[in-house]
Amino acid sequence: MLERAVRALGASGGAVWLKSESGAWTLDSRVDQSRQRVIETLMAAPAHRELLQVVLDSEQGRVVLPHSGSAGGASPNPTEFLIALYPMSAGAAAVASDNEADGELTGVLEVVQRPGGSPSQHQGYLRLLAALCEMAGDFHRQRRVRVLQAVAAKAHAIERFGLDVHASLEVGATALAVANEGRRLIDCDRLSVAVRRPRRMRVVAVSGVESVDPRANVIRRLEDLVEAVLRTRTPFWQSGEREDVAPQIALPLDAWRDASQARSVAVIPLAARAAPGTTDQDPADPIGALVVERFGGAEFDEACRQKVAAVCRHAELALGNALEHESLPFYGVVQTLGQARWFIAARQLPKTVAVLAAIALIGLALLVVPADFAIEGRGLLQPQMRRNVFARSDGIVTEVRADHGKDCEAGDVLAVMTRSQLEFETTRVLGELATARQRLSSVQATRLKLSPQSAADREKYNQLTAEETELRETLNSLERQHEILKLQQDDLLVRSPLTGTVVTWNVRQLLEARPVQKGQILMQVADRQGPWVLEVEVPDDRIGHVLEASRQQTQPLAVTFLLATDPGTSYYGTVSEISLATDVRPPEKATVLVTVSIQRDDIPGLRPGATAVSRIHCGRRSIGFVWFHSLWETIQKKVLF
Repeated sequence: MLERAVRALGASGGAVWLKSESGAWTLDSRVDQSRQRVIETLMAAPAHRELLQVVLDSEQGRVVLPHSGSAGGASPNPTEFLIALYPMSAGAAAVASDNEADGELTGVLEVVQRPGGSPSQHQGYLRLLAALCEMAGDFHRQRRVRVLQAVAAKAHAIERFGLDVHASLEVGATALAVANEGRRLIDCDRLSVAVRRPRRMRVVAVSGVESVDPRANVIRRLEDLVEAVLRTRTPFWQSGEREDVAPQIALPLDAWRDASQARSVAVIPLAARAAPGTTDQDPADPIGALVVERFGGAEFDEACRQKVAAVCRHAELALGNALEHESLPFYGVVQTLGQARWFIAARQLPKTVAVLAAIALIGLALLVVPADFAIEGRGLLQPQMRRNVFARSDGIVTEVRADHGKDCEAGDVLAVMTRSQLEFETTRVLGELATARQRLSSVQATRLKLSPQSAADREKYNQLTAEETELRETLNSLERQHEILKLQQDDLLVRSPLTGTVVTWNVRQLLEARPVQKGQILMQVADRQGPWVLEVEVPDDRIGHVLEASRQQTQPLAVTFLLATDPGTSYYGTVSEISLATDVRPPEKATVLVTVSIQRDDIPGLRPGATAVSRIHCGRRSIGFVWFHSLWETIQKKVLF
C-alpha cells in the first residue's frame, strides 16, 4: 500500500507508523526515494512522535510544512520536505499473530512530498491518503473475520471431538473415537490409543482400522515402545532421522521403525486422575498413551503440539471415566442385563418366556436324548494275505513271466533279472575252476609216475605233493565262490512269496528291460481266495473315541461301510485290530490304521484297493455330544489350551 501511495503521489518517500499496546511507536514499513534518509530523521525527532499521536487522537489528516515549529520550539518536521499524515484505525490482528484477535490496529500513514504546492493540492494528498487508509481498514477487518472464523472452526472441531469421545463409557468405543476423531483434529497420518491392562500396555484402537490384531508385529513393537516411554513418565517426540534418545527407548524405537512405515512418532502419556489424598510427589501410573505417527517424517511444530495437548486432555478424561466404569463390580453382568432389557419388557415377557422355555427344552434334549455315535474314516478293501515282491539284488529285468491277474504258486518265478558283473564273475570262476582241476590231475599223474629213489626224485616228489595240496585248497576256494555266485544268480530270479494272484497293473510294461535296485518293490501278490479286510484310516484326533469305545465294550466294534463301486449298498464288519502307531501320510495328515474284518461272500465283485467310506460305531451318546463334539474339541484346542 505504501509503495502505491508514493507512486500515485509522485512522492519522495513514505512510512507506516504503528502504535503498540504499550504506547510505543514503531516503524512498520518505509520507502525513501530521496536518498537523504528522511525517514530516519523523522524517527529521531521526539516532536514527530507527538505529531503522530495528535493526528491519531484527532482522527484528522494533517499536512506539515518543512521546518515547521511548535510552541515548545521543537520541530515535528525537521526536514526540507513536506509531510502528509493520515490516521489508520481498524479492528484486526495486524500487529500480532493470528491467535491474538483482540486489540485494534492503530497507526498513521505518512507521505514525504517535495515542498511547495497549493493548499488544494495538499487537500488532494489527504483525500488520497484517506482512501488508502480506509482500504487498509477494510483489509484488516476482513482479515479479522477470517481469523475469527478459523478460531470458531477450531472451537467447533474441539467441541465435536469432545462430544464424540464422551459419548460412550466402553473402553473400546471411547478409544476408537479418540483415534479416529483425534487424527482429523491433529491432522496426522495415524493415531493409536494404548490402554493399561493388568499385565502391560495394549494398543486397543488405531485410526482407520475397525479392530486391532494384538499378534501383529507392528502392534507388538508399538506396545514395547509405549512401555519404554511410559517408564520415563514424559512425552516423547521424535521427527525424521533418529536423534539422540535414551538408551531404554532406543532399542524398541529401532524395532518399531523396522516394522512400521512411519518415520516420525510422538508418544504422549495419558495421566490418571489424582485419587483423593494423593499429592504430586506420588502420582498414579499413566492410564494409557496416545501415539501420533507421520509417514513423511515431518517435524511436529508448535501448532501440532497444541492440538495434541487438546486431544490428550479430552482423552485422559474420557478414557479415565471408561476405565473406572469398567472396573465396577459385576460390570459384565450388569452390561448384559442392560442389553437384555428389551427382552424382559412387559409386552415382550410372554415371548421371552416362551423362547427361554424352548431353549431350555432344546438344551435338555441335547443332553438327554441318546443317539448313535460313529466315527467316520476312509478305507481300502484289501485281501488279508498280500505281499509285496521285492528285488533281492541289483540288476536289469530281462524277462517278465507274470501278468496282471495271473495266478501263481509260492516259489514260482515271476521275473528274471541279469547282472553283467555277476555273469563275468561266474565265467571267471568256472574257468579258474577247470584250470585248477586240470592242473591237479596233471600233478597227481606226475607224482604217481615218479619213483623217489634218489634225493632229487624225493625232493621233486615232495614239491609235487605240496603243489597238489595247494591246488586242492584252490579248488575248495573256487568251489565255494561258485556256490556263492550260484546263490547270487538265484537272487536274480524274482519268486512269488505266496500262492495267489498278481494284482499289480501293467507288470510287463512296468518292468521289462528296467534296471532295478535291491529292495525295490516290483509287484504285489495277493491271496484273493482267502479272507479280506477293510483298512480304515481314522484321523488322529478322532481315534480316542474309538479306543475308549473299544475298552468299554466286550464285543468288537461294529463297522458300516459303503464301497465307491457300489454306493447304494451298505456292508458290515467288525474291528479286528487298531494300530499302535500313528502314520503321517500325504497331505501331511496324521491317521491311525484300523483293520476291519468282513465277510467276503457278502460282497460281490471284490476288487483290491476299492475305496470305502466307513463309520465305526462307538456306542450311544447324547445327541448334543454327537452333533457338537467336533466343535467342543476345537474350542478345547484353540481357545482353552
